[in-house]
Amino acid sequence: FRPGELLSTLFYYRNYYMVYFRGDVAAQCTKVFDIVWSLAIEEHFYIVFPLVFIAFCKRPGQLIFLMAAGVLAVLAWRVYLAATQDMNEITVYKIYHLTETRADAIMYGCLVSFILDSHRGADYLRFAGHRLTFGAAMALLLFTFVYRDATFRETYRYSLQGISMSLFVPAILYSRPYTPILNVLNTAWLATVGRLSYSIYMFHWFGVCVAEYLISPERRSLPWLLTALTLGLALSLFSYHFVEKPMNRLRKRFGSNVLTPNAVNPDVEIKSIPISS
Repeated sequence: FRPGELLSTLFYYRNYYMVYFRGDVAAQCTKVFDIVWSLAIEEHFYIVFPLVFIAFCKRPGQLIFLMAAGVLAVLAWRVYLAATQDMNEITVYKIYHLTETRADAIMYGCLVSFILDSHRGADYLRFAGHRLTFGAAMALLLFTFVYRDATFRETYRYSLQGISMSLFVPAILYSRPYTPILNVLNTAWLATVGRLSYSIYMFHWFGVCVAEYLISPERRSLPWLLTALTLGLALSLFSYHFVEKPMNRLRKRFGSNVLTPNAVNPDVEIKSIPISS
């Protein structure tokens, strides 16, 4: 066991540790920490993003431009890496895990939020909610799954998926024609999965690692599946009920979303109005 295994997890540089410092072989017991690689990207992004937001929040046009430039810069860097390095397992692993090659996934969400909050928000929703736009976005997402070229998958795939979701997600949320889809997504069992999703993400990998250690590295047997699924789900439920829910109660009492007495008029009902295509 190396100290870097724990330090890289606690201080959110796990993705770089996995790529540059761990080497080819790691003990199975330390691989349980690998799941935080994506959380490391989020932490890196949100260290820088608030400073950018503070600097440009009064200039929304420039903020939108910066986010658009950011997603293009990340794509350009992926293309550069793919063009200058052999498209082998090491290159694929690097592009998949590093902050500078994956941060655009967060930037797309920020970019859409800025656009929706601008004077162009209604126009954007009308465009995203149009049947042709919605259909094209869904087709584009499907294409990124079925087209298997290695270079495409490690470069343009992530960008096209970001563009696709930047269109159909706001359409489903805010455009009236897609209310039936939203209703399905809000059914009780899917809502439960959504509430558990963070815990499931964090702990499913622990179940996988234990199953690989106790059963087999091959992930095709029923005992392997039962071990991974049972352990991952049990830990997810425990985390949700005994960690997340208590912390959420504290957040509602003391967090930044606590309303001051004069923050809102309780007599005014605020409703979101869907914008039809």
